[in-house]
Amino acid sequence: MKRALRLDKLTIASLEATLKLYLNIDTLPQKLPILRFLTRPISDIEKTAKHVASLLKKQIGKDYKIDIEDSFSQIGSGSLPEENIPTKVISITHPKISPQKIFELFLKNETPIFGRVHKDKFLLDMRMIENAGDVVCLNPNKLS
Repeated sequence: MKRALRLDKLTIASLEATLKLYLNIDTLPQKLPILRFLTRPISDIEKTAKHVASLLKKQIGKDYKIDIEDSFSQIGSGSLPEENIPTKVISITHPKISPQKIFELFLKNETPIFGRVHKDKFLLDMRMIENAGDVVCLNPNKLS
C-alpha cells in the first residue's frame, strides 16, 4: 500500500512548480487561471456580459429575448461545496422554444456551449468567459 501512495519525481516536480507560483503573489492570478477567474471583479464580468449579449442579439434571431442578470457561480465541491460568488449571467428565452431545448441547441453547436436552465430561463455564466468570441461562435441555423 505504501508503494501506491509514494510520490514519484513527476508529481514532486509538478507540486514544486505550482508552489513556486505562490512566491510572487502579484503575478499569481495571471499564471493561475482558476484564481484569476475566482477573483475577477464583477465590473469586468459585466463588461464581458454586455459584449456577449450584444453579439448574441445580432446572431441568434429576433424572437430570442436576451438579458443580463445578477446571479451566483458555485465554486465547486470538495472543501467549498456550497460557496457561491456573485456573477453576471446572460439569460436567453424564446416564446415558443423551451429553456431545455435552448440548452440542447447550444450543446449541439459545433463547439458546444454549456449553460444551465434555472427558473424557466437558459443561463450562460460569464465569470469564466474572457473572450466573447468563445460564446458567440454559434451556427444560427441550428437555433431554430
